[in-house]
Amino acid sequence: MNELIRISFGIILFVFFGCKSEQTSKPSIVVNKKTITSEGYEKLVGKTMGTTYHITLGRIVPGIQLKIDQLLLDINNEVSTYIPEAIISKFNVADSRVVLQETKSPINMNRHFKAVFNRSKTIFIETEGAFDPTVMPLVNFWGFGPNKKNPKTVNPEEVKALSELVNFDNVKTRLVGSEQKLYLEKSNKEVQLDFSAIAKGYALDKIAFMLEQNAVGNYMIEIGGEVRARGVNEKGEFWRIGISKPTLGSLSDEFFRILQLENTSIATSGNYRNYFELDKKIYSHTINPQTGYPERSNLLSCTIFTDKCMVADAYATACMVMGLEKSLKKVESMNGIEAYFIYSKEDGTLGEKFTKGASKFLTKKKAI
Repeated sequence: MNELIRISFGIILFVFFGCKSEQTSKPSIVVNKKTITSEGYEKLVGKTMGTTYHITLGRIVPGIQLKIDQLLLDINNEVSTYIPEAIISKFNVADSRVVLQETKSPINMNRHFKAVFNRSKTIFIETEGAFDPTVMPLVNFWGFGPNKKNPKTVNPEEVKALSELVNFDNVKTRLVGSEQKLYLEKSNKEVQLDFSAIAKGYALDKIAFMLEQNAVGNYMIEIGGEVRARGVNEKGEFWRIGISKPTLGSLSDEFFRILQLENTSIATSGNYRNYFELDKKIYSHTINPQTGYPERSNLLSCTIFTDKCMVADAYATACMVMGLEKSLKKVESMNGIEAYFIYSKEDGTLGEKFTKGASKFLTKKKAI
C-alpha cells in the first residue's frame, strides 16, 4: 500500500439491496502473495468473495496468510449464495426450513452464519427495514444478483408480488427441544436471503480479531472496498484512502475527498456506477426493500465510520435506501457511528454533509 490507499468507493462491489456482486464474469489475475517492506510491514494480497483483499500489518506473522485464507473460506462456506453447500444456499432453495444447529453438535456449527444473521436482524429493526437481507428476489428481478439479467420491461404487478416476499420478519429461528435442533424457518418457500451487504464487513472484523490476537497493533484490511484500520502505516501516519467522485463516467481514481482513518472501520455505498437504462430511465443497484424499486434520490454516496465493519457495511446500504436527510438524522441519533454524505445539489453540483464526529476523518484536501 502507498501512503494513499487508492480504493474506489461508492460502488462497493456487491449487494443485494442492491450493491455488490460476489462474483465477476472475467477471470481475475490476482494471485495470493505477500511482500515485506523495508520498514518491516507485511503486505498480503489475495482473492475472496469474488473480489480481492489487501492487508498490511505492522509486524511479520509467520503463516498468517494461510490462516486468513482458511478463515475466509470458512465464512464463504456458510454465507455465500454462490456455494450450493452453504447454509444460506440450502435455505434459499428449501421449502420451509433448514437445520442451523444440532444441539448435540459442537457449539460453533454455522457460527459465522448465525453471527451475521443476528446482527442483520438488529440492524433491520434499527433501520425500520431499510436494511433487509430478504430483498434478494427483487435484486434478482432487477438483474443485480447472480443472473445478471436486467429486465426488458417492468411489470408493476410482478414487482408488487416479489415485494410481498421481502420482510426479514418472514425468517425466524426456532429451537425444537424434542429434536434437539435449531431451525431456520421461512414463511414462504420463495423467501431468500443474501448477506452480501454485511458479509465482507463481518469478514474484515474476524480478520482484525485474528491480527490483534497475534499482537498486531498496526494494520489496514481492505476487502472489495470495505476497510478497517488500526494504528499507523509505515510512515507513522494514520492510514489514508480516497472517496471516488460520485458521478457517471468518473474514473475510479478520481477522488472527491481524502479520508484519514484514525482507528476505525468504514464502508461506502453509492448509486453511480452499477446501473442500467431502460425506457430512458436509470435504474441503480440500491433496491428499496419497501417499494420494490431501485432507489433514486439526491444522495449519491454514503460513507459510514464505526468500530465494527459489518455495522458500517450494512448501514452504508441502509442509508442509500433512506436518503440524505433521514440518514443524517438517524446516524446523528446513534452512539459510536458517524457518516459522510455526497449529494447532488439543485444546481447539479456536488455537495457534502457529515455528522459532527466524522469531521476528524476528513482531511483538508477535498480532491486530488
